[in-house]
Amino acid sequence: MIIRSPEDGENSPGTTSIAVQAGRYIYPPEGIFGGKDGSLAQYLKNGENADPSGLTFMEPGDRVSFVSAGGGGYGDPFEREAKAVERDVQYGYVSIEKAKKDYGVIIDPVSLKVDLDATKTLREEK
Repeated sequence: MIIRSPEDGENSPGTTSIAVQAGRYIYPPEGIFGGKDGSLAQYLKNGENADPSGLTFMEPGDRVSFVSAGGGGYGDPFEREAKAVERDVQYGYVSIEKAKKDYGVIIDPVSLKVDLDATKTLREEK
């Protein structure tokens, strides 16, 4: 979610404030059964980290952005079905590099298809 303070010249509201009560900025959602922790939430003012625990004062043209925390994982990522990781890469949810590092799945960068033999070898090395 993005909130922007309007810049309307003479009609500008001047300094405004926004109060936020949100979590997962310090402690990420935990994974279970071997799953990795999720990503932290972000609260940004004009692209810089801001304090989500109090009032944020905004001048005309300022922008506040909220990025929700990512959910914690369920189970060992190296046991995730390789075809499911392939689909995640094709949809843009996971990069080719993260597929290899986090899931042990080798994806061909041209076809975006899983290399099952290379994936099996990499996962056996774990």
